[in-house]
Amino acid sequence: MRFLERTLSAIGYHRRAYVGEFIGAMLFCILSIILLTSQSISHMLRQEFLNRLNQLAGQTNSASTTVLTAVKNGYLTLNQQYQLAWWGLIGATLLLSFGFALWFSRRRAQETEAYLLLGKSTWAIGGQYLLESLLIFVLAFMATSVLGLLVGSLVGAHLLDPIRTALGRAISSKVTAGNLKQAVTHLFQHQLTGFSGEGLFVPGPPPGGLNQGTQLAGGFTTLLAGGLTLVGGQALALWGQLWYQKRQLVHHQ
Repeated sequence: MRFLERTLSAIGYHRRAYVGEFIGAMLFCILSIILLTSQSISHMLRQEFLNRLNQLAGQTNSASTTVLTAVKNGYLTLNQQYQLAWWGLIGATLLLSFGFALWFSRRRAQETEAYLLLGKSTWAIGGQYLLESLLIFVLAFMATSVLGLLVGSLVGAHLLDPIRTALGRAISSKVTAGNLKQAVTHLFQHQLTGFSGEGLFVPGPPPGGLNQGTQLAGGFTTLLAGGLTLVGGQALALWGQLWYQKRQLVHHQ
């Protein structure tokens, strides 16, 4: 009980630093959920595209095959880019967590020394400092979740535009406008229903409408990955600093 009391008291005492960490954690949660949602939408649209191809069995020629391959590769590349961006976010957060913990532990050097003089172990002190940051991260995630409930559908709908633009660039870099027109003409002369023009290739609203198909995703992944990243980044800095302070204290005694 005293451990939790010390943790909450420390958060209140160092509230300025933890306000900054709260803002940073909330920014991480927002970016992570946006990237994971974009990846989910891209995957869903790619699956819808593959489902459309099932209606074209035996109706392709060399031009349309080239275009269809370019579209499939475009979806795959787009999905990989979102995945790499998310891992980049994790890596940046890991470094920032390490830097924050190193800076903050040095600012709390006198507090740490007092704990050591009282007989607290480095594990207990480091555990308290980590718990403080974890509580801040959970609060930031909860605030992001509430924000997602309020504007999630709107944000999800707007994520379709950059996906459509990115896919359009990917297709145009692989095929010419003439080949694209030739492929569309060939495919649609067989009276394929449900699509018109380039709608076969370029993603549109998901089945059921935007509200059904573009809800925010990746909440649990964000919570789990963010918590582990925070602990991993801060633990290394904290226990390095605690080990150094304990050694210095023993040396001076």
